[in-house]
Amino acid sequence: MTAVAILAILLGIAAPSFRDALLNARMTARANDLMADLNLARSEAVKRNVTTYVCTSNDNTNCTASAWRDGWIVFADTNMNGVKDANEPALKFAPGQPDATDTLTVTGATLTGGIANVPYQPSGLSTFGNTITFVLCDYRTVAQVGATVADQKGRQITINQTGRAVSGRRTCAASTG
Repeated sequence: MTAVAILAILLGIAAPSFRDALLNARMTARANDLMADLNLARSEAVKRNVTTYVCTSNDNTNCTASAWRDGWIVFADTNMNGVKDANEPALKFAPGQPDATDTLTVTGATLTGGIANVPYQPSGLSTFGNTITFVLCDYRTVAQVGATVADQKGRQITINQTGRAVSGRRTCAASTG
């Protein structure tokens, strides 16, 4: 009976830490997926000598005027018209975020016909003149769980003017789209 009581106490202590570790791993995996897709777009632009895009997509096939959290695709713009045509297949796609409390907000992305995208030139440089910032958060925001619990739980990816993407941790202040 004593062993069962001790086991219950240990599980009560370990369960929150285990959940936090799982959430951190999921957040890191999502950030790594986005980083890999951004790097793929950049390297494919150089390899194929055409502008390559990462754009929002909620159907895993076409660029759509949807939120980044709904998914994205990578495609090479072989005819250089600035949009994804039917004969330009998606090189890679990322499905939307499965948890409704997860957010992915982006500032500085290019808009083409209402569709958000990140373009890379054949030189590997980005074609925008500003910094793009992706912020990934889950429910552990300062507004929801307090500053101590939310500290460094989110992830941030910043793309500078040269097209280089850098990832890091971030404290999410509030839940946003």
